[in-house]
Amino acid sequence: MIYVIILIFGFFTLLFAFQFYLIQKSKRISGQTIDLEKIRPDLKKYFSHEKLLIYFYSPNCTACKYQAPVIENLKQKNINTLSVDVSRDLQLARIFGIMGTPSIAIMKGNLVKEFFVGYQEEDKILKAYQSI
Repeated sequence: MIYVIILIFGFFTLLFAFQFYLIQKSKRISGQTIDLEKIRPDLKKYFSHEKLLIYFYSPNCTACKYQAPVIENLKQKNINTLSVDVSRDLQLARIFGIMGTPSIAIMKGNLVKEFFVGYQEEDKILKAYQSI
């Protein structure tokens, strides 16, 4: 019985440690510059705008299915948005260091101003986008 309790405790400890790691990594990504030369030529047109919201998702991610309508609402508000399926565009996901989906990067030029991991409310994303 004690082994089951220890196993459950260990599992939840690892789960929280991984979440903490993702949050810390997202804080390190904010403020970094992205080398635009590594990005595919067909995507460079998106980076020519002053501000860009990049939404990284996976088709079989449950949280991404909840985040998608929020991103669609932001697109309707004329926010320059690029949606990236990490299973199809692994190169761009590697450039940004994406380890979990959904992830949202808010760019100004080639500088990452804000970076979020996990589901985010529309107001929080909009406020971060407008404050740049």
